Amino acid sequence: MVGSPSAVSGAGGAVASGSEGSPVAPVVPLPPEAAVSSVTRGSKGSRSWASEGAAVTSDSSRVAHSSLNDLIVKPYAFRLETTRPAPDALYYRPMPLAHLGDLDLHFQRRGTGPPVVGIMGFGIDQRFWAAQIPVLIEGNEFVSFDNRGVGRSTGSPVASIEQMGEDALRLLDHLEIERATFFGVSMGGAIAQRIALDHPQRVQALVLAVTWARPLEFMRRQILVAAQVVEAGGPEAMIDASLIWMFTPRFFEMGREVIDPMVRAFVAESGPGPAPSDVLRVQLEALAKHDVAAHLKEIEHPALVVGGRYDMMVPGFASEELAAALPNSELVMLDAGHGLMVEAMDDFNKHLRKFLERHAR
Repeated sequence: MVGSPSAVSGAGGAVASGSEGSPVAPVVPLPPEAAVSSVTRGSKGSRSWASEGAAVTSDSSRVAHSSLNDLIVKPYAFRLETTRPAPDALYYRPMPLAHLGDLDLHFQRRGTGPPVVGIMGFGIDQRFWAAQIPVLIEGNEFVSFDNRGVGRSTGSPVASIEQMGEDALRLLDHLEIERATFFGVSMGGAIAQRIALDHPQRVQALVLAVTWARPLEFMRRQILVAAQVVEAGGPEAMIDASLIWMFTPRFFEMGREVIDPMVRAFVAESGPGPAPSDVLRVQLEALAKHDVAAHLKEIEHPALVVGGRYDMMVPGFASEELAAALPNSELVMLDAGHGLMVEAMDDFNKHLRKFLERHAR
């Protein structure tokens, strides 16, 4: 069932077990100040928060609609209803710029403790960390940023995973952070791999979600189609197409009343617009060239690799290959798509928390 995880070990990693009978829809813990009217407990003892008026699924105690709205949709979509931004630091708000000469990187620092640096994927900005921030700041400082040319970051786009990795390290130099755990998602995972290979002394540990290590024929064809979508319809068409690829069909059964506000929230006037077409085209070139499979054995840092069994953007076997080649890895496979950090966020965050407690705190 979608959202229920199963896991196998990586080359040097432990086996992580999933939960039986976990629900179709995702659950997100509400921020502390959110109004809560009831708490329900499922058959396995998992807890979910239910906002007033939300429908609770009888077999799982998950509150998909209220949870997704409260943590992701409402904070980002405040401009749809009010002119004042959400006050909580978990939510999107204007962020400081690191002036690095040829580019400005838009970043945010949250929490205290050993640093974790989040590197986001193709064409999207740091608003997409919302579902993981509560876990990340439990015992760590979380540094997120927009890649060059994306969000509110500037700089000429580069068709180079290596250069995007150097951008991240320049930001850390600016912030006087010598060493960090790198949490990379999709393209961000490719960037994190490159950093670990080129600058191993800067890396404490790695979290590599829905990413890959070598050119895949499936992805090559997908990149060609994506380039055509960008050329024909621009960034807006790419958003529409990516949404279909991002989640499993089951996820969409929450209904358009949940999905459509989520999409509007991520492109609301309160934040930056979609990445421009030239940035998307160049990032697609960078994706196609990423190939470090032969060197993965050199990465000795602890690594959590998370893949989606139903991922139609980066196939799950790519995560399995990645974990098998990394000498100190653990692999978690979730029954979800590329957007598993939202679609299976409860289970994803459980494994993230355990890994950070062991290797990054």
